[in-house]
Amino acid sequence: MLFTYVKIDESIKACIREEIVTCKPIDLVSASVEYESLDMQNTYLTEKIVSLEKSLQKKDLTEEEVKAIKIKIAKYNAEIEQNAKIMITLKPKWEYTLNLIADAHNEYTKNDMDAIRNVFRLTSCQENRLYKYVVVNGEDNALLYEAMERIHQLDGQNIDDLGRVTDSEERYSDFNFSAMEIGKIAKSLFSIPIETELTKKVNVKFNKTDLAYIHSLYVKSISVRFSNNKTNGTVYGGRILRTLIQCKKDKDGLVQYDFSAFYEVLSKLAIEYLVK
Repeated sequence: MLFTYVKIDESIKACIREEIVTCKPIDLVSASVEYESLDMQNTYLTEKIVSLEKSLQKKDLTEEEVKAIKIKIAKYNAEIEQNAKIMITLKPKWEYTLNLIADAHNEYTKNDMDAIRNVFRLTSCQENRLYKYVVVNGEDNALLYEAMERIHQLDGQNIDDLGRVTDSEERYSDFNFSAMEIGKIAKSLFSIPIETELTKKVNVKFNKTDLAYIHSLYVKSISVRFSNNKTNGTVYGGRILRTLIQCKKDKDGLVQYDFSAFYEVLSKLAIEYLVK
């Protein structure tokens, strides 16, 4: 039976229509949010297990340390198994809810399945704080990466005596481009444009303050590089800024991007549009 009359948790109100909460509360959205939350928790736990298994490769571990690590791994595996069992019971409601909301459309637009999942996952972050795992459909955007790097990397920039990067036509163009791209990304990731019998309309439109947060947080840290060779010994290689978007080449020379930290920040900004 899909419809069960229950009291809706307060946090679920972030994405559910008010009249459903006040007039005919049903647990479809609640079950779907819980399903996504458990999926995020299992991803988090799996990452912890991988990290612990790597730590077991250290040669200087004592027997007690090895035992403690294995106990943690067993504990996390048990939690994953328990979560998976609960997800099996929730899956029919989750699938029904997603399809019902995704079927909503008009002549101009429709609800996107991945965006619905993102909204449910973002809703669950009021309890689990797992913003890192919210976005299920994040895509690489090479042009956005290049624009953000030109804005925030300091090498080659014109800097005044107070440490301020001076503006230029090119810098303004990069800010303008990045603002448009970030706005489109946030809207596509977290918006449910068509109201349904279960959910209200969700329209995430980042403002100038949101953009300022992203630019303020884009540079995560600074590191320094050194190289070693037989001729020159240890050679200083300069500073490098670690940013929200990482880019590197794999062993075959193919460019790979990592937008995960960038999408985590977008998720933390987007949740305000659900709860306010």
